[in-house]
Amino acid sequence: MSRRERHRARKRHEIKMAAVRLALASGPGEVTVDAISTAADIAPRTFFNYFSSKEEALTPDSNWTAQELLDLFNAQPADESPLRSLRGVARQIADSYAPSPEELELWQRHPELLTLAQPEDEEEIFPALIDAVTERLGDDSPHPIYPSLLVTSVFGAMHCAARASWSVPGKTVEDLVDEALDLLERGL
Repeated sequence: MSRRERHRARKRHEIKMAAVRLALASGPGEVTVDAISTAADIAPRTFFNYFSSKEEALTPDSNWTAQELLDLFNAQPADESPLRSLRGVARQIADSYAPSPEELELWQRHPELLTLAQPEDEEEIFPALIDAVTERLGDDSPHPIYPSLLVTSVFGAMHCAARASWSVPGKTVEDLVDEALDLLERGL
């Protein structure tokens, strides 16, 4: 990350945490962009440089684009299995799914906020990775739906592990991702 990107990420996090603290204090319905902006010591206009709405500031972040995930997949050794490569991707991004204690408390109190979260380019992420797995397998795919099943299963396992990390004491997201992918790799 460049210095500018790091600054932008820090500022986004500060604004998000201001929104989370306000929502914990008075409930998500009572939070306004003006209140978040005041708490984060920014102008309301600046808020919209980082978030499209107050709801976006209160939901889990989607930190990865389709291209970034594809780059991570393609950076894995070309001779390893697609499952092993997707596992490498999952390990690299797992920590980005670990919420702060305040976010976790907010989402436990208001689980409806979790239903609002959707990656910006989610509709691009799976097809891009499915195409990469298909290309890597070539004619060796055991079944036409295998690439799609593999990608969605790995991301499903990662999602389950991230959610489990919120309630399983003593386990990090990385630990639980490894355990979930071990189960997947063994065929459940």
